[in-house]
Amino acid sequence: MGAEEITRLLAEGEALHTEGRCDEALATYERAIELAPTQADLSAHKGSLLWNLGRHAEALADFERACDLAPDDASYQMSRGDLLRVLERPDESLAAYGQALRLEPDNAECCATQGEVLQELGRFEEALFAYEHALELDPDDFAIALSKADVLRELGQDAEALAAYNRALALDPTSAEAHNGKGFVLESLGQPLSALAAYDQAIFCDQEYAPAWHNKANLLTQLGRYAEAARARKRADKLGYNW
Repeated sequence: MGAEEITRLLAEGEALHTEGRCDEALATYERAIELAPTQADLSAHKGSLLWNLGRHAEALADFERACDLAPDDASYQMSRGDLLRVLERPDESLAAYGQALRLEPDNAECCATQGEVLQELGRFEEALFAYEHALELDPDDFAIALSKADVLRELGQDAEALAAYNRALALDPTSAEAHNGKGFVLESLGQPLSALAAYDQAIFCDQEYAPAWHNKANLLTQLGRYAEAARARKRADKLGYNW
């Protein structure tokens, strides 16, 4: 009967959460936890609800409890890492992602997320290693391929970055962001006309992608094509680009 009651309360809490009746859902999860305090998924469900409500510190406490109760569950460590990242505790988030990867070494998403945190911290070499490993695990993931290209650009490895942007574009040729990044490294490689073509392709993919208009305006100015540069700059301004 106890197990059946827990199952019922869990289903009820999920339904209430889906309906937006969050206070009732929270009370339902808490009742379930009172009845089964060592069941990790109950704390995780409560934590997810608190997370959705923006109550991140409280959510973290619940996911830490879930991790304590189920130390071999990588998904709880991942969620703990995500919350620590939201709470701007990057070193602790990296430790949580590291623990998740020890439990689940083939988790490309976790590896890539670790790379994102390292990149945000300016630890580009480590971020590159994480992205490369993530791509080994999931070679068809566009977002990871793009992140690798971006970090190579940050490192000033322009030729490698260009190859990485081309790889990303092979996965998603409609990405304005990837075309724009490709244009940036082509400029660095001394190929302004190819860079301009890349910016134009980015704009073709997304007419409202302001960074491409901005980069196009700057490059046209350098090329002495001032009237075209003025039009591109006006478009970037209209899109709210922060110069």
